[in-house]
Amino acid sequence: MPDRAYHHPIDPELLPGAHNAIHTCLRLKPQERITIITDTVTRGIAAALQSEVEHVGSKYSLFVLEHHARRPLSHMPEPILQDLALSQVSIFAAQREFAQQATTMSRGDHMASVVETALETVPCDLLLVPTRGGAVARAISRFKPPVWIVAPSFDPAASQNLAFSYGVHPVDLLEEPDDWREWATRWVRENGITAERVMLVAGPSPRNPKANQRIELMRLDAHHS
Repeated sequence: MPDRAYHHPIDPELLPGAHNAIHTCLRLKPQERITIITDTVTRGIAAALQSEVEHVGSKYSLFVLEHHARRPLSHMPEPILQDLALSQVSIFAAQREFAQQATTMSRGDHMASVVETALETVPCDLLLVPTRGGAVARAISRFKPPVWIVAPSFDPAASQNLAFSYGVHPVDLLEEPDDWREWATRWVRENGITAERVMLVAGPSPRNPKANQRIELMRLDAHHS
């Protein structure tokens, strides 16, 4: 059975991000069904997302991973997989548990493992990984994801090095875009690529040096892609 994420007031600081995720990135429509996957650590974020989904009026299910299996997971619980098959949209708002290996993992490896788990539950056509030195994009490539990794970078040397990583397409970037969804929409159109859903894996940047690592599933305009 699905769970409910909130039984108390939602942190208002999380609402702008949740609104952006549901309305701008996913562009959720009332007639679409969405599956939200979370865990006990990120339930506050899931609660904000759930609130926005209810404002849209979409049908949804929400699953807290710890309620359905012992972590760290060896596979996604069957009830969640069955629910994903019923939904047109899904969002993964959970952290991956690494047990004892967490202390020896770099930040890039940690983020790559989170992305690997997200790809198991949230289908997408492309990974968009803006990068400064290439560490996160390179770490993700080691998992050999089933989709291409597009890695925009300001550093020509980093782009050159990434050309040797599995499944990575480096892109030289002159300036950071205001909107990564618009950038991705334009890029896939200019390169003749068919992509509707793009997973953005982003973190600190020259424009936002204090930004946290994050994953967003962006829906591109169909007539643009």
